Amino acid sequence: MKRCATSPAGQCDYVFGAGTAAALAPRNARFNARFGRADPRAGAYPDASSIFYLDFSDDPWAEASVKRAPTPPGGEAALSFCLTTCDGCGHCGAGVPANLTACSEAADRFVAALLDRAARVGRDQ
Repeated sequence: MKRCATSPAGQCDYVFGAGTAAALAPRNARFNARFGRADPRAGAYPDASSIFYLDFSDDPWAEASVKRAPTPPGGEAALSFCLTTCDGCGHCGAGVPANLTACSEAADRFVAALLDRAARVGRDQ
């Protein structure tokens, strides 16, 4: 993988300056506690749903994201996850080769389904 440092903290310090990762650690801990990190229902919003985690293998933020698709109570698949893996797949999909489309297509389907569901609810009211 084309990473500029071996750890996410090392990448953060490399890009934003020495000490940045340590300075952000307390803020990140508060953010993760509030929003539940990999399990959003464990945070301040227990009814969270319809979340799609779109991650990339060489993204330094990958460590702050989920490692698997979280399953809400009842088994409803409302919290989805997709990981694109390649050499150079960086933040927000920068560096993803044009032929790796599975996750972007999955995200498109997810959003289309949400919009369709919202339109149906709107028509039914």
